[in-house]
This record gives sequence, structure tokens and C-alpha cells, in this order.
Amino acid sequence: KKLVETDGVDVIIGPLMCDAQLAIAPYTSQHNITMLCLFNGPIELVPYGNFIIYPTTNGAQTIPLGYYAYDELGYRTTIVIGSDDVDGHAFMSGYALAFEERGGTVVQTIWVSPGTMDFGPYIGTFKEADAIGFFFPNPAEVVRLVTQCREFGVEPTLLGTTVEGDMPPPVLEELGDDILGVIGQDAYISTRDDPVNQEFVAKAESKYGYSAGAIHNNSYTLTKVVLAALEATGGDTTFDKLRPAILDVALQTPAGPLSFSPEGVAITDCYICQASLIEGRYLWEVIKVYPQVLDIRLD
Repeated sequence: KKLVETDGVDVIIGPLMCDAQLAIAPYTSQHNITMLCLFNGPIELVPYGNFIIYPTTNGAQTIPLGYYAYDELGYRTTIVIGSDDVDGHAFMSGYALAFEERGGTVVQTIWVSPGTMDFGPYIGTFKEADAIGFFFPNPAEVVRLVTQCREFGVEPTLLGTTVEGDMPPPVLEELGDDILGVIGQDAYISTRDDPVNQEFVAKAESKYGYSAGAIHNNSYTLTKVVLAALEATGGDTTFDKLRPAILDVALQTPAGPLSFSPEGVAITDCYICQASLIEGRYLWEVIKVYPQVLDIRLD
């Protein structure tokens, strides 16, 4: 309310998590504030009409992983395990939807309380399956899950979501060889062999001293989107001028080509990747691209 009613802000990038986005959606919609989701957003934001959801909805981002597990890996059964909050349910809904749409079976769904320190009791309940799809919103929980799965000798392939965001290179280094064999997905992978991305990564490493990750790309790209739209409006930030200008933006970004649907949902490539040891560094390596992904629930 301070930003809107005192500071007179017309555009807000954020907040980060689904629960906060949904909480402020009615108020920001009522006041015609252009909201830009920094790291996905639930499809339930679409009816409010004032959100720009980047890089896509939570569910749409993980749909390709479900397709890949069934079509490319040949898996027919999977376990779903995730954080028991709005983000966890939203992200894993896409993976499960896609896997089941292809004909696969989710044999078990496990929701874990945020901040869980010990995954042992959950791992001990795992049913027989070909794969384990997972989402947890912070690196500490991901490290605990992967490490304990290795300690318990869990055999199904681990399929991670939003891996560049939740398992950036420093986290991969911490996991070491335990991360090898994990397959994941994200809308941005820093090792993409693309001139725009290579320039972005080089500049980020020069300035900050570490590799750019998904959150760096997302904030950079959204800022570029707003600046491009403002150029089109002549600097007019009012909702009726800015939102249509944003929807008309099309850019080549570090994550690949970007455009927007009429609902304000970004249309971007999605990458399937595997954890690899490349020239002594643990990194995510792209193994398949799903081009221009849009949430199938918007069709």
C-alpha cells in the first residue's frame, strides 16, 4: 500500500513467491498496477488482468519435464515430492499433468513441510517407480533431499525442477558427484551456446565474480522488457498504456526468444538438462529444448 498510495508507483517487479503474489493480486488489480512476476506465477493470477508472468506459469515450466520423462526416458511411473506450499503444488502440477497426459502414472504424491531438516522419513515411504520428480524452493532443502536419496540408495532417476534457480553452480559444487545423474529443467540455463547468453554470462561473471543464474536472467530480462515498453509509450507508465506495450515486446534474451500471450504470460523456450562435470566444474548441460512453451491450460 505504501508503494501505491504514498510513493505513487505504477510498476512493481515481484514479489517472488506464489502466496505473496496471490495475496496482493486483488489490491494491485483494483489500483491498475502493472505487476511483473520475477520467477513464475500461478495461472490463477491471469484473471486479475494486471500481471505479467515470466518466464511462464509455474505449471507450464515443468510440463516439458513430464513429457520428457515419458517420451524420451521411457518412464511409465513416477513419484511426486515437493514443498507443501502454493509454489510446490503449482510447480509440480505441471509435471504431473504432462506425465499423466502422455499415459504415465503418478504412483505417489508427497508434500513436505517447508524447512524440513530430515527427508529420511519421507524417503522411507517411497513406492516403486521409474522416476522421482521434485521441487523445493531453496537450495538447502534440495541439497538435503539429493544427499539423503544417495545415502539411502534410491534407484529411480531424480528429476528436478527450476534447477538453475534452486541448484546454481555453487550448490552443484557442494553436492559434488552426488548431483551427477540428476536430470532437470528450467527456462534459463547458463551454459546455453548462444551469443546473447554468452555475452550476458561473461559480463555477469566479470562484475559479480560468479556465474549468472536464473534469477539474474529473470531480473535482467524483465527490466529490459519494461524499458522497451517505456520506449514505446514515450515514458508513460500508466496501466492502459504500459500493459499493451509490454504485451507487444519481443526480444532475444539470454534465455532465448521472448514474447507474450494476450493474457500476459511469457512465451519462452524450456530446457531439459543434466548435471555434468565440464572442465572440472559441475554445471547444468542442455540436452533438449522445448521451444516457445505456453501453458496448455490457456489454449
